[in-house]
Amino acid sequence: MTAPAPARRRRTAKLVLVACSVLFAALVGELALRLAGGYRLGSLRLAQVTGAGSDGAAVLARAPDLVTAFTSRWRRERPDLDLAWLSTSPPPVPRQPPLGKPVRPQHDWLLHYYVTNAALLRALWVKGQGLPMLPGLALPDEFTVFEPPGGKLVPRYRYPASCTLPGGMVTNAFGFRGRELAVDKPARTVRIGFVGASTTVEAQWLPHTAPDLVEHWLGLWAARRGLDVKFETLNAAREAIRSADLRAIVADELLPLEVDYVVYYEGANQFEPGTLRKHVQIDGDYQLASPPPGLVGNYDEVDSADTTLLDSLASWSAAARYLRSALQRGERRAEPAKPTQRIALPPELLQGPFPLARAGEVLELAAIGGDLAGIRQDLEARGARLVLATFWWLAEDGLSLDPVWGRNVFVLLNRAYWPFRYATLRALADVQNRFFAAWGEANGVAVLDVDAELPHDERLAIDAVHHNELGVRLKAWVLFAGLTALLDRDLAAGRLPVPDAHRDAGHPNLGPPTVLTRAQLDAR
Repeated sequence: MTAPAPARRRRTAKLVLVACSVLFAALVGELALRLAGGYRLGSLRLAQVTGAGSDGAAVLARAPDLVTAFTSRWRRERPDLDLAWLSTSPPPVPRQPPLGKPVRPQHDWLLHYYVTNAALLRALWVKGQGLPMLPGLALPDEFTVFEPPGGKLVPRYRYPASCTLPGGMVTNAFGFRGRELAVDKPARTVRIGFVGASTTVEAQWLPHTAPDLVEHWLGLWAARRGLDVKFETLNAAREAIRSADLRAIVADELLPLEVDYVVYYEGANQFEPGTLRKHVQIDGDYQLASPPPGLVGNYDEVDSADTTLLDSLASWSAAARYLRSALQRGERRAEPAKPTQRIALPPELLQGPFPLARAGEVLELAAIGGDLAGIRQDLEARGARLVLATFWWLAEDGLSLDPVWGRNVFVLLNRAYWPFRYATLRALADVQNRFFAAWGEANGVAVLDVDAELPHDERLAIDAVHHNELGVRLKAWVLFAGLTALLDRDLAAGRLPVPDAHRDAGHPNLGPPTVLTRAQLDAR
């Protein structure tokens, strides 16, 4: 017998009320978890709030045992530096206007948000096809571009100037990450440029980069020493670039700004699986960057046979991300079984001082060395100096990882670098760092040993090469300590500060971008 209409309406109303209550509770819970995790409340896709967790003392408190060991060593090695500075931070970078374009997945940012090298775009463009060598990228109808000096194909892109990007990163008038700076170097100021890729520009949601912190601490150091000198740092790094890009950035973007030093920190983008494979003999069948299904898991926002429902939801819901973490807590994750392999390099390339004459036999060291030589020559011609840093890798034989803290470390090492064993990656990373050390010694370039001085701990890591907020802070301290030793020497010798000899109305190579349409590219 059918219930009377009023009864059905009451039942329906109750169901609607229950459903609305459940949805409301879920929404409130999601907002609370986003607030606790430092995610933006008004963003559909999960995105970190830039500046969240910028309290230095709170950041250091996330791993007190690790920080205590780190500071104890520096207190012994550099008693002249005040370890209290480590917990201090510069003011937040003032926000710039938002870029004003629809939010897109990050893999589309290169052509939709960034300023592309027009010479490179023309060189790669295929009439009627666009950019077939970049499959899967959505192409806009028009491209924002810059014309590089001399028609160089590098750097491949710049960040748009004086804006806030969708990931929260703020750029200045030069398109560098960070606060606004004048074209002309102020009186009695030392300028330090930093070049590198994503591990130098850092994750866009982080409140500070290593250059930001170094500048702040150098100001405290100068005040403590009574030095009549100011310091400015310029972060000219950008993700996914290589040594040839860095050479062009130094020559065309940093030198006109009268930098006194340039710090080079990069070691991942020319350390790719295809490059490593030529030095490693691997038994059996395998496919690079493709582990057996079900063995590794996957990155957020990437679909594959290993992607779970929670992985798919974790890009959109803080509740899903917390639930996944809760379900994964447990025993530490050991390295999965991998094919038997051997590094096919002679012993003299694997240990001891690196023989620079043989750089062409290993990885991409000859290309990197050539670009370092060009950077050094360009800098010294202008009275500036190159500072080289070794590169931090979190990979070593026997490494085990927390399933939550180390999730992305595990995925990067065992997916992007499949089937290479941790020991193989560590040995080849050591070869690259020994090359940096030998090249610096042979060319009179100071080398800051970031890889040796920074703890190899997952609590510093976003993944096996990128640092979280704690990792950035400790890395910055290593760079800061090394730079103070160099500055002590050069200030005492009277080499610094150097006045700006050129008065410029604007940067000669960083003018306003222009636009190229698909039709214009097809009509060339």
